[in-house]
Amino acid sequence: MKLSFKIALLFSACLLLTGTAWAQEKEKPATERKRLNAIKTNLFSPFSIGYERGFGDHFSLSAFFSYLPKLSVGDTENEVGKLSLEKPAAGYAFEARYYVFNKYKQHISDFYMGGYHLYRLEEFSGHKIFSTTSSTETTTFDILLKIPSKLTATGIMIGWQRTPKKGFLVDFNMGLGYYKFANIPDFDVPEGSSLRFEKLEKFTKISSGIGPRLSFSLGYMF
Repeated sequence: MKLSFKIALLFSACLLLTGTAWAQEKEKPATERKRLNAIKTNLFSPFSIGYERGFGDHFSLSAFFSYLPKLSVGDTENEVGKLSLEKPAAGYAFEARYYVFNKYKQHISDFYMGGYHLYRLEEFSGHKIFSTTSSTETTTFDILLKIPSKLTATGIMIGWQRTPKKGFLVDFNMGLGYYKFANIPDFDVPEGSSLRFEKLEKFTKISSGIGPRLSFSLGYMF
């Protein structure tokens, strides 16, 4: 997981760079100090952590690191085969937000709009076991196809973030963007062939397009 280590190191560096600014804010009286830093996790991506930093009353930048464990769908012995995420996937995302109204001047909160860019490295596989029977014997085949892929997506979003008095935040946004899977080889088996992986074929046909993005996060602002 060299990629996840590098991303985690970069994320830690961002936190250190903002430490001095936060310390200066903390020295101010409570009535003057603004809450311009937030740590959160996206509930739609449970293994994720993000950091948001506000600049002034309306603008902020965010960075997220995500981790997705191995998972699979289907079965090796059924007609369509088994589609799996072969290895844990790691990725990151960046957001730029503009808080349109921000009537809560002491912290980054209220309705916002902005843009995002995300990247994720993953490896899918198609696995199928099938048998052929002749007049004399039955032969069993075990086929495993691995497909490494890189997912990138860039789009726009709108959302709402609210912070109660004690600093705990709720953040919801939805967006629409252009996504692309890179490094997916062509995979096409003739209609009617017993070698077909229907789930894998459908996946490889969707190499790019327009797709939605949803996020619902909980966190703490300080």
